[in-house]
Formats: sequence, C-alpha cells, structure tokens
Amino acid sequence: MHDVLLNPELSAWVDRAIGQINKLNKYESQVRRREKSHPDIEAGQESEELKERTRGMCCLDIDARLVIDENIEELDTLINDGRSISKEFPTRGYQRQETNFVGSAVEDLKGAIWKSVSRRGGAGTIGIHGIAGVGKTAIAAAINNQAVEAPEHFDFVIWVDVSDGAGLQQVQEDIARSGCHIAHCFKREKKFLLILDSMWQGYSPSDIGIPELTGGHKLIVISRISSVLNSFWEREIHEIKPLTNDDAWTLFEHELGADNLSKLSSEILITRTKTAIQDLQGLSLAIKNLAQTLKNICQKNPRTPMDAEWKEVLDCLSRSATFLENRNHELFSSLRESYQNLRAETQPCFLFCALYPKAHHIETKELIDYWMWEGLLGSGTLTNMRSNGRQRLKELLEAHLLERASGEEKVKMLNLIRDMALAVAGEQLFIRAGDTFPSASACPEAVVRASFMRNQLRALKLRGSYSFNSISSLLLQGNSFDMNHDSDFFDGMSNLKILDLSRTNIFSLPKSLSNMTNLRALLLRNCTRLNHLPSLSNLKRLNVLDFSGTQLEQWPKGMQMLKNLRHLDLTQGKLDIFPASCVRKYRQLEELFMIGDINSGGCVWGSNKLRDWNGAYVESLSDLGHFAILELVFLNASVFKSYMEAGPKTADQYAYLATCWNFCENKKLQELMKEE
Repeated sequence: MHDVLLNPELSAWVDRAIGQINKLNKYESQVRRREKSHPDIEAGQESEELKERTRGMCCLDIDARLVIDENIEELDTLINDGRSISKEFPTRGYQRQETNFVGSAVEDLKGAIWKSVSRRGGAGTIGIHGIAGVGKTAIAAAINNQAVEAPEHFDFVIWVDVSDGAGLQQVQEDIARSGCHIAHCFKREKKFLLILDSMWQGYSPSDIGIPELTGGHKLIVISRISSVLNSFWEREIHEIKPLTNDDAWTLFEHELGADNLSKLSSEILITRTKTAIQDLQGLSLAIKNLAQTLKNICQKNPRTPMDAEWKEVLDCLSRSATFLENRNHELFSSLRESYQNLRAETQPCFLFCALYPKAHHIETKELIDYWMWEGLLGSGTLTNMRSNGRQRLKELLEAHLLERASGEEKVKMLNLIRDMALAVAGEQLFIRAGDTFPSASACPEAVVRASFMRNQLRALKLRGSYSFNSISSLLLQGNSFDMNHDSDFFDGMSNLKILDLSRTNIFSLPKSLSNMTNLRALLLRNCTRLNHLPSLSNLKRLNVLDFSGTQLEQWPKGMQMLKNLRHLDLTQGKLDIFPASCVRKYRQLEELFMIGDINSGGCVWGSNKLRDWNGAYVESLSDLGHFAILELVFLNASVFKSYMEAGPKTADQYAYLATCWNFCENKKLQELMKEE
C-alpha cells in the first residue's frame, strides 16, 4: 500500500480495529460451521446423549466463548482509545505535495475538473485517466488542496492511495485506514470529497460503501484504465493527455533552471536535447527526470563546462533503453504494472507491437492479422478471431499502452512504452536496423520474433552460422532486396510461422522457402518485381497466401497441395487463369480476393453454361461453404446471377464485392447485387 497522509496514531488504531474484526469473523465462521454440522443443538439446550457424543466439541465451544469474551474486552478498549484519538483528528483533510504545471491546456483541464467538483449537483463521480507518468495524480493533488482550503464546499476531504491490484475488500480497508467515516458523514449531513488514486478495477460506489452521491458529496477516481471508470454512475470523465512539444520544453527549462541551461554552450547539444525531450512524447515525469539528470551534472561540477558529460548522457539515451529505464525507474515500474494488469492472453499481443519501429503508425488490420497468424487469438473462424483481436486491441487502448494515430484505423506505441515492452520481452524479440543482417554472434538463440522492417537490406544473406530454430515471425517488409540471395537462407528456420516480405523489390525467393513446413502465413503484398516463386508443395500448413500486386503471371507450382488455405489474396495480380481444379481443393477457404485491373491482365470469372469458355467458372466455388469474404471479377451480370444460384450454401453471412470488365455489364451487375 502507498503511504497515506494520516495521523500515525489513528492509522495504528485502524489497523488494530481491522485485525480484531477479522478475528471475530473467523470465530463466527467456526461456530456457524459447527451448528450446521449438528442442527439438533439448540442454544443453551443439549441432550445428555449429544453431550456425551460431542464432549470434545463442547470444550471447543467453551474455548470459543472465552476467546470472544476476550475480544469484546479488546473492542471496548479500542472504542475508548478511538474516542480520545478522534478528538485530535482534523476535520478538513491534508494538503498534498503539488507540482508545477505548464501549458494552458493543463490549466484549463484543472479548472474544468474543479468546476465539476465544487459545483453542487451535476456529476457525482469525476473520472481521471491517462497513461502512467502523464500527471493524473499531480492534477488530482491540486484539486485536493483546493478543496481543503474551501470549507464552504466540503467538510471532509479524504485521499486514498488504493493498494496495487486491490480487490473490493482491500479497497474498503484502504478507505477505512484513511479515517474516512462515510456513514458518519451521511448521518450528520457532512459534505465530503473522496479521492481514490490508482484504481485498477471498476466498482460501483455502493460496493465501496457510498450509498448515494447527492447533497454535495463528490468522488474522484484516478486510473490508468479508462474502462474502470465505466462502473461509476453519473460520471464525468477527463483524459490527461501528454504535453505538446512546446510545453514539454517549457517544463524541462523550468525544472532545470535558466542558469543551468545557460551552461550548455553548444547549439548542437541544445538541439539534441530538444530532440531527446520530443522522444519522451510529453510524459511529464520522464521530462522531469531528464532535467534532474542534467541538474545533477551541473551541481557536481558547477564551474566547469558540462557539454562533454551531457553529450555522453544523450548518446546513452539514444543507444540504450536500459539507460533510460535506470533514469526513470518509477515510471518504468508504473508502465510494467500496466502491462502486468493486462489479461494473460493480451500480454503477448502487446509485446508483438514492439516489433514495429519507433513512432510507427501501425495499421490495426495488419496487426490483428499478425496476432491471428501467430496463434495468439485462439481458434475459430477468421471472422471470430478478428473480433477477438479487436477486443484485445480495445483493452490495450483502454490501458493507454497503445494510442490512436491517424484516425481509427491506425495505432501507435509511445517510445517509453516500447522500451518497456522490449525490456519485458528480453531476448525473445530481436530488432535491428541497417543495410546488412547482423552477425550470428549478435543474434540470441532464444529469439522468437525478429523484425528488420523498413531498413536498407538488399539481399537475403546471413553472416555466419545462425541458429533460428525457435523463431516464429520474421518481418522483412519495406526493404530493397534487389540483389541475389543465398539459396539456403531459410534452412535454419524450421519453425517459422510468419514470413513478411511485402513492399520489397524482391524478384524471386530462395529455394529453401520450399522446406518451411511449419509456415502459416506468406505475405508478399506489393512486391512489384516478383515474377517467380519456388515450389510451395511442402507448405501444407499454410493458412495465408498473399501475393497481391505482384507480377506473377503463372500459377505457382504445388498450389494444389495447400489444402489448409483460409485466406488467398490475388488482388491487382497478373494471373490470366485461376485453375478451377485447384480451388475445389481449398475446402477451408474463407477469404478470396481476386479483383484487379483487367486491362493489364487478371482473372475474369465466367460460367460453365457459356459456350467456348476456357477460363475459371463460378460453379467451381459451389462446394466451398466457409466463405466470409469473396471479391471477384465477373464476365457479365448473367455470370454473377449463375454464381448466386450455384454459390456456397452456408448459414454464415458473407460479404462479396463484385465487378465486371465491361461498364454496361457492371451497371447491370450492381442492380442485381441490390436485389440480393
């Protein structure tokens, strides 16, 4: 439990009282169990036969009565002690240590919260949420102090630091230890402000002992998880957002002091310092810690230039997450708590996000698909697993471990949170930047997921003998790969599940790809130079194959063996013919994407009812009953009608997107789709 600003004598008295109550509850439970075991015992009346049969138990009853008598004597003592202590207990509350605020946004938010708190009526509960280290407690402390100094608003102001991971009973005990007698306040019509800091779970006010928030009673709940606040009725919710870059620099200057800042003689160092502040992304606690580090250097050598020492600090910050963690131990501990409070099944989903580069805006669909192909979302249909993934994403957003970016379809991870994730994952995640793969000695054997995305890699070539037997995800998208590759590049990756080479200039893949028998997802999106694949016949566990936007003109060898395919994307491809004999074998197929630019090549679907039609025909899809999404190009509106008549008979709803190569026919098709 965090330190509570309490009279020490009162705090000790409350602990004694809770201990005695727990003892009495224990003895009461023992007596009730005995009465349940022997229902023929009536109070004060026991037969001679039963006394003889339960002679040992009778002795226990006597002992219990003696213990209860002793406890009653102790309770009498507690009551008398409490009366004398209560005479010294202040009726107002305690001042909290305040911090300096910068920026009009923070001041405006503090003013809005105080207006809600001090106004009679309105929302009874004011919720405050935000990422760890953003300043939630600091703002609430300022509100607490303002309330203590305003007796016309509240008779009592009570601050409770809720114990880490506290359940309902612990929350109730934390409130009791604060000296808050809520029932007494209601009985004597005393107005109170109760502030609960660091709530991890949601409870209704009645659960924690507040029957009704009326007549001037107010409750402030502070949490890092926005959904915790949904349990409170008549609530008004405020999110504390990180500082802007300008306000962050102002806070840094204020904490450091103008005299100390003037000791930086190099403009380059000042610019680098501003960049370092921006990398902290508006988290006030981290900004203050960095200012304190520089201040300590100034105090250590007050008369000597500090450019060299400060440059060393900035170099360490840019190179090492461990260095940053050591300078922000309190903040990193808080961030770890947020991670540990996630559901066990959501934790690996969170760690996966750290594979993306710093400040990267992550597409939510891509992220959820990664989780799915890695097996992190359980089993079921793709639709159900994606729904599960959206729930995991929502949990991470509510915990402020991810933030929205560029609208609803992208998220981002703050740098400090990413550093925490990498520290938690340890050697399981391997992330590197550069124009070549690192040497084998630099790659830990325990690595499970590796990311080299968005670098300058030009060839799939390894330096030294690698042992990547445990790796399950290899993310290589966004590189050049415009040179020749080692044919045995994938030989040491027998357990690889996800291989992503999307948005590269790769023109062919190493032959060793054919031996990756555990591969689940092969992603080659927008590889605009790719025109050849090795045989895929051994990839029998493959669930996902995406070579949309490639130059492949021929159906890859071994495709007929991929009977576990669930997602196949050929959008904007060059394939002229889609073999009907193959598609019939994809009994598990749920998503098929084949719409492309017909003028530059691509598959058009016809019907076996058409004379002289040698292409793919829609009737070949009639045996596939798992479709959730289907996107095709039809020869004409009549072919679409044939598909709807012979299409998959399934109880599940599925979405289709259809078009025709001819404008007039496409207009007819759109009318048919409206009818369907």
